[in-house]
Amino acid sequence: MRGRRPPNRRTLDPRLNQRQSRAFSRAMDESFRSGWRSDPGSILLSLAMLAVTYGLIARAIENDQLGLRYVFLPWAFEFVAVMWLGWLLTRTWVREPVFRAISGGVGTARGWSAALVLPYVLLLAWESGFEPAVMQSNFFTAVERWISSGLVWACAAVLVGLLLDTQRDVAAWRRAGGPFVWPATHRFGFRVAALLAMVLFGFFVFWAVLAVCDVFGLDPFPEHAPLAWIGWAFLLGADILMLGLSAFLHRRMTAEETA
Repeated sequence: MRGRRPPNRRTLDPRLNQRQSRAFSRAMDESFRSGWRSDPGSILLSLAMLAVTYGLIARAIENDQLGLRYVFLPWAFEFVAVMWLGWLLTRTWVREPVFRAISGGVGTARGWSAALVLPYVLLLAWESGFEPAVMQSNFFTAVERWISSGLVWACAAVLVGLLLDTQRDVAAWRRAGGPFVWPATHRFGFRVAALLAMVLFGFFVFWAVLAVCDVFGLDPFPEHAPLAWIGWAFLLGADILMLGLSAFLHRRMTAEETA
């Protein structure tokens, strides 16, 4: 008896059929091999990009005495840029059906962007007493500090690095063919995991500092605690950890293939 084909099962993603899922799985492995580098030249280039970005953030903190919320803006900016650039890629450079299915539509980019911007909006509303006129004034003040402090240039550096990596990723995909897997999503996922690891490590460091301060009778919470610098150090440490871990995994995978 003929009927409709049964639904596909046990695929990597419900938006893909079994054939697409298998091809996507192979492309994921190939993307990791081509999108990551473990040679000294590539590592030094990545470290140089980190030095430029975090140097600009440090300069902005020092120049304008920025608070902790501003330090996370380049990180949030990169996440939003990845969401929208991924949507744009599916309609310009990379018209590939598997990548389009995985990336989602404009609604996905809007949803993630709103979810990331919402905490900043709520904080701004709380500080403004939920008064629209005060919120508008505080918003323009925050934008002026973002520009005057030079933090805008750190965001620009993040965007330039993302575009350069994406151009290389698309060129590698055109040579190899198959489904397109954007390594930028891998890299950002690694960064989030590394940041969580840094937070966990920082929790133990925090309790160790409290114990030391208790022994020597010190105040662990000074009046002008450098929270912005602590956030800066956490983000920088997460990026360095991500770079080291990805280089280790890439070198290990390459060694297994050549063995």
